[in-house]
Amino acid sequence: MQPHPSPRVRSLGVALLILTAVVVALLLLPALALATPLGCHPGGDASWVLQERQVAQPAGAPSGPVVGASSVYWADDSAGDLDIYAADLSAGTQATVAGGAGDQYDPAWGGGLLAYVDAASGTPMVWALHTDGDSTPFAVSSAAGEQPATDGAYVVWSTPNDSGQADVMGYDVSTGAEFTVCDAAGAQIDPAVSDGVVVWQDDRNGNWDIYGYDIASKTEFAVCTACGDQTAPDIYCGLVVWQDDRNGNADIYGVRVADRCSAGLVRGQLVRQPRLGGALGCHDGEFVVCDAEGDQTDPSIAGPLIAWTDARCDPGQSDIYAYDLEDQTEFVVCDAAGPQSHVDLTGDGTIAWLDGRDDGRYPAIYSADWVPGGNADHPAPTTEWTSDSLVTLFLSVFDQMGVFSDFRVSFNGGATWSEWQPFSGIDQLQLPCGDGAKTISLQFRDADGGETPVIAVTVYLDTHGPVTGAPLASHAHAGRSVLLHFRVSDRLSPKATVTLRVHNRAGKLVRTVRLGQRATNRLLGTRIAKLARGSYHFSVLATDLAGNHQVKVGGNRLIVR
Repeated sequence: MQPHPSPRVRSLGVALLILTAVVVALLLLPALALATPLGCHPGGDASWVLQERQVAQPAGAPSGPVVGASSVYWADDSAGDLDIYAADLSAGTQATVAGGAGDQYDPAWGGGLLAYVDAASGTPMVWALHTDGDSTPFAVSSAAGEQPATDGAYVVWSTPNDSGQADVMGYDVSTGAEFTVCDAAGAQIDPAVSDGVVVWQDDRNGNWDIYGYDIASKTEFAVCTACGDQTAPDIYCGLVVWQDDRNGNADIYGVRVADRCSAGLVRGQLVRQPRLGGALGCHDGEFVVCDAEGDQTDPSIAGPLIAWTDARCDPGQSDIYAYDLEDQTEFVVCDAAGPQSHVDLTGDGTIAWLDGRDDGRYPAIYSADWVPGGNADHPAPTTEWTSDSLVTLFLSVFDQMGVFSDFRVSFNGGATWSEWQPFSGIDQLQLPCGDGAKTISLQFRDADGGETPVIAVTVYLDTHGPVTGAPLASHAHAGRSVLLHFRVSDRLSPKATVTLRVHNRAGKLVRTVRLGQRATNRLLGTRIAKLARGSYHFSVLATDLAGNHQVKVGGNRLIVR
């Protein structure tokens, strides 16, 4: 499952646009260097960047949002009571999805189905409608219900019981049958469902834990019963994430409970299950997604991404962070002014959240999607960046008639070619001198002399490291977050991985802040958590897309009064 194509997959996509019977996978790496897995890397792939936009500015207090296939849904009271609205991300239009008498709220989307609560009768009931076909609403629950969730095949929700607690119920969309998921002692609330596996938060043990239920086998199981409270679970393809305060503040944890996922296509690529790497800190199968300073709350998972609300810099100015399971990389989705919260995402990488940057009466709804990066000055690469002009070319080429026997290369758009040479699948190439984009044109020939059309790929050669700076000294009051300004200058790379280090007056390192990838050649700012009174110095370190470290470290004073 990929929110955007990886570099290897993008090469495949380019080749398929040209060839009908040829599949080509290309990977360019510096010669003799250790290969780093490329995978899906939102924080580290300059050719795919998050482009955010304001989706809606509700005239009433919004709840949600949730992301569908091509729309964002939310509820607000701008019409006098709560109704559910949708913003079409492609057309840029808005419409009322569920309105009328009474309140309609708590939207949830999955698999082309929108579930929600309708209180028009005076009792909150769960209803649903299809968003990709007949949109006629239909009743789901036979009794009061709230907090619906759906994967398209099933709808689950929390319903009050006779003891004043709550149980979790379910509904099979294909049969119309309602069933009990869990009616154990205590309260069961806030369910989520994916591929027929339900998870919820449960206080049967005296504190909140996470439990699960496999609908097909009718089997209940404990997901996490650690000390403290585990709340706000979400699940995607058998991988569960939740909010966990076992360490005294809210962190994000995860665990795989099932190995299943509905097959499908995401932007033309086969959906794959998230995979967990050994670098994750596992304990009894669990792993820590994020345990940074401050609170990390309300996680959402889809595809290889986990997103959450993060207050590490300022409890009153929360941001949106995410973690890429494929590349085990944390990155910032949005840290604009004002609080960002209530994040949701889909398997193709679309992310939506509530955003208070505009200081309006009500928060706006923003979304972000993965788009090709770069601009006229910094074009986006189509394959790979390298700091070494000698690269190793890995090729996997075949057609319906068999394997190709040899190939040739051009570095000037086919004006001149190398001699035909035996095709081994691994070959070293010397790139033309000078930094910049290097277009490699490839042509293959089979044993009968048949030649393929020309396939062109691009690698960016960058042998110069960035220069960092901090032109503004920072001043802050004790007990408040600290705003640091910095700049990374680079002649070619449009982004760099940035780390800030803060030393006290004695030269002792007191804080390391890893910001992930940030734009180059512009003045940027970020807030870090509060520091004790004193004099500090902060420095800026950066690594560009080609792996070059900074040639000069910039920094400035930081005074906390």
